[in-house]
Amino acid sequence: FLVFLFFFCACCGKQRANRRMFSGNRSRMAHPMCVSGIPKRDRGRMMDLFTPIKENRDFRRIYTRGKSYVSPVVVTYVLKNRSQNVRVGITTGKKTGNAVKRNRSRRIIREAFRQAAPQVREGFDFVLVARGRTPFVKSTDIYRVLMRQLKDAGVLK
Repeated sequence: FLVFLFFFCACCGKQRANRRMFSGNRSRMAHPMCVSGIPKRDRGRMMDLFTPIKENRDFRRIYTRGKSYVSPVVVTYVLKNRSQNVRVGITTGKKTGNAVKRNRSRRIIREAFRQAAPQVREGFDFVLVARGRTPFVKSTDIYRVLMRQLKDAGVLK
């Protein structure tokens, strides 16, 4: 039979209600808003190393004025900005595959750049473009390629 269970979320500690088949009392479980595994209070700290680029005009400016570095798994566009922060935009085209492959490509590129971000000098904009092979490689491989491209661009500390 169906019952409403009240539990305390393991991520954020708030009391939540959940309608489930009764199978015992699970006092601590993650609710759908916190299933990422990162506690809500710590999620923002991951993005402190760089800020995302969201505006189309910023992407177009970096594509036209930036310098590109190409590899079979990722293309990196680099452009110096006037602020003292690192901005990153990640794009995937339809050639990469279906939505699952495009999302995986963005995830592994984001993780590779997150590992490389402490070594990147401030004051640059980056656009990272996934290619056809990107969803089939690991983030460590993309990290190596990305570090080589950033070294060629001269943006490492």
